[in-house]
Amino acid sequence: MVYLKRTAGIAVLLAAALGITGCGDTMLELPASAQLDIPEVFQMPELPTGCESVALTMALMYEGFELDKTTIADDYLVYSEDGDFSGGYVGDPKSAEGAGCFPPTIVETANAYLKEQNSTKTAVDVSGQSMETLFQYVAANRPVLVWTTMYMLDPEYTDEYFEIQGKQYFWYGLEHCVVISGYDIESGTVTVNDPLEGIVERYMDDFERLYNDTGKYAVVLM
Repeated sequence: MVYLKRTAGIAVLLAAALGITGCGDTMLELPASAQLDIPEVFQMPELPTGCESVALTMALMYEGFELDKTTIADDYLVYSEDGDFSGGYVGDPKSAEGAGCFPPTIVETANAYLKEQNSTKTAVDVSGQSMETLFQYVAANRPVLVWTTMYMLDPEYTDEYFEIQGKQYFWYGLEHCVVISGYDIESGTVTVNDPLEGIVERYMDDFERLYNDTGKYAVVLM
């Protein structure tokens, strides 16, 4: 897994996405808008609690991979064997009683798929980064998975968490995962591919608030 902690590291990764060399710590100017043509895939009815797998599926399809809606959940998703969500997806995404998973699980899952496809692409955990940084990836034609809540409702916080390499991941009720497929600074909107609702626009302020409130969890395909 790759964890991004320093501004310099972010700049280098963004430069790689944009095809820029020698940028060092140079700040990259954010375009006013960007839109990716990411395929729309709904998690229902096959995966009622499989938003993370379906979000990853949409991102992979955008990158040109051909796979079915349930391929990730059936063949690649890392599952927790003891109910500890630090070890993988808790429950069954094909059941309404399934729980979910967080970036480390999706990174491991995505990279297992990419490796089997002999792809040079990689999934990177970029949790903790600003919304502007996530928009930079989108502007560079990189799909970004973001954790938020179902139907943009307020999260139901818990005290349960796990830690990997110093990063804490807190579980919360109504956990949901979507893909950022576009943004428009002037209109103040974010376009997301939501596995429950399809391709929808969100008010940028509301979307960013929930992103911050739920822990700033995100994964990008590079």
